[in-house]
Amino acid sequence: MEFIKDKLKKIVHKNYKYIELILGKPISKNIFDSRISKHQFIKLLNYFKDKLKNYEAKTIISKNYEILNKRLNINDKFQQRCFEQTLFDSQLLEFETTHFMITFGEKKMISIENFDISQKYYNEVLKKIISFNIKNQFYLNFITNQNEQTKTTTYCIQIYITKKNGKQTDIISSLQVFISIINKILNLE
Repeated sequence: MEFIKDKLKKIVHKNYKYIELILGKPISKNIFDSRISKHQFIKLLNYFKDKLKNYEAKTIISKNYEILNKRLNINDKFQQRCFEQTLFDSQLLEFETTHFMITFGEKKMISIENFDISQKYYNEVLKKIISFNIKNQFYLNFITNQNEQTKTTTYCIQIYITKKNGKQTDIISSLQVFISIINKILNLE
């Protein structure tokens, strides 16, 4: 857990806008697989639904198209939003037998004109997010992605924090708690 403290202290003065912590496993030095098994996903979701019942979970469903660092979201009300994401830094975090990728970056809305919707994209994904807003400090997101072409479904879990959402010490302690809980639950299998 010292890594989180050290890394955040070093990077807190940079111009990043968000921190994202993703559960998964490293495949190689530069590749991280954020997919987890359906069993792990359901186990963690059920645990947190019970423990976080005081925090209303919001379900967000959208169709997503991605190319390079741009993403177009079309939600279930047909509202379109286009985002550009820039990654400033990332580090692998290993806690006992559980792996996380922690990233620091910026995501900003851009004009829909920056995304050519007339093309056929091979990465059309129907995304369902069950999101818990924890004290307006961060979001615990349970994400189901269904690839529209291959009809495959993948599962992932992320903790998403924006820089404005609280003091560094609060964010660090919250991350430590969630990492410990996730590790404990996954190792009870």
